[in-house]
Amino acid sequence: METTQKKAASFKGIRSAGWVIVICFIIAVLIFHFVLGNPSNFMNNDPNNHPLPGNFLGTIYKGGFIVPVIQTLLLTVIALSIERYIAIGAAFGKGSLVKFVANIKAALAEGDMKKAQQICDSQRGSVANVVNATLKKYAEDSKMLEKVKVEISSDDFREGLTAVISVKVMEPQFEGQTKTKLGNSEVIGAVDTAVSEALANYLEEHPAQAKTIVEKVIIAATARHAARKAREMVQRKSPLSGGGLPGKLADCSSRNPEDCEIFLVEGDSAGGSAKQGRDRMFQAILPLRGKILNVEKAMDHKVFESQEISNMFKALGVTIGTEEDSKEANIEKLRYHKIIIMTDADVDGAHIATLLLTFIYRFMPELIKQGYVYRAQPPLYKLEKNKKVWYAYSDEELAAILDEVGRDQNNKIQRYKGLGEMDAEQLWETTMDPKHRVLLKVNFDESYASDIDVTFNTLMGDRVEPRRLFIEKNAKYVKNLDI
Repeated sequence: METTQKKAASFKGIRSAGWVIVICFIIAVLIFHFVLGNPSNFMNNDPNNHPLPGNFLGTIYKGGFIVPVIQTLLLTVIALSIERYIAIGAAFGKGSLVKFVANIKAALAEGDMKKAQQICDSQRGSVANVVNATLKKYAEDSKMLEKVKVEISSDDFREGLTAVISVKVMEPQFEGQTKTKLGNSEVIGAVDTAVSEALANYLEEHPAQAKTIVEKVIIAATARHAARKAREMVQRKSPLSGGGLPGKLADCSSRNPEDCEIFLVEGDSAGGSAKQGRDRMFQAILPLRGKILNVEKAMDHKVFESQEISNMFKALGVTIGTEEDSKEANIEKLRYHKIIIMTDADVDGAHIATLLLTFIYRFMPELIKQGYVYRAQPPLYKLEKNKKVWYAYSDEELAAILDEVGRDQNNKIQRYKGLGEMDAEQLWETTMDPKHRVLLKVNFDESYASDIDVTFNTLMGDRVEPRRLFIEKNAKYVKNLDI
């Protein structure tokens, strides 16, 4: 504590002295400019004046050298006043640790942004360890970790933490010819000490905020362990052997993913009809019970603990973890190259389809990007007349059919509200038969990636106000409102 105060006082003294020099210099410049700096006061023939100083200063002024001289002196004084000043700032935010060291200027001057980034990256470890150690010591000393049953890692302490470390070094030394790592050992000690003491003091002086920070660490650790356990549960041992398959999945016979398709069907009733009406060679059926979890509002471990979502992972053959990212979906063993969302043609069906698309977009985005996701379009109407049957997929199509067959009392029109209203044969003819069905392919345009992300967050997130504004703005475009 005493060392920190001495350092702080030293830094303040340096800065104060620097600013005093700067202010005095500015005053001197102003006097020179308005009083002495006028060439007419010096460049005259009065023998009583001293021509050398006047002519010299007048020449500087007249020649335009005064501006660069002032700039150089000002920059020098300011630089000297902050040469040994270390500024440290930390805030909870996006979860990153960035360090800027004065020697980066050399890399930037050469136009080598990559080298500058490498220099930044090479300085991360030390400060990260100090932050972890300081937070962990406070949590242990305050006995807030006594009842925690999971192991807390360094990632849990750093989750959501954004720190910016600014250090100015007088004589930077580098390790190796590439100059990607700072070799000044005294810098590490100074920064570590400053961060450790400042953070420890803050935690002691702000117990309420410190408690919130530690509670957040505990939540992060608990969620991480739960998510890892849940991810392990959704791993499918072998997509071809049938090991670990969901009980409700009716798989297909083919083992060629390019030929296979799976229907994610709303409800057990429609799922039963789909299982009876399908082509078992290449069509698989996975019935879903009700509305799945809205993943936009849920934490990861809650998502993986959901039975319906776990079933989808296992059925599709998608696992968690790639060589690049341990949390990214791995679709190398994807079982089906057509994933068809089949829901009722009503508001609830549209909501379920949206929930499924949100889940796929957030946790398996490559499925959409590679063109594997589709939406089935079941018919809205069935028209019977003189023992003949027509299916209409929209009001316009129904009107066209009625104009063709005639509008009279012999027409029997049925409005489908759910897939369960169709038997197996009707479901096959209208929605599943590749020769007659209508599928909508879900496309992903990279140029609209940010807009897509914002739309999902607005419509499916936990903030009400943006969603209300979106509805008010776009309500005028609604054509078919099913209440």
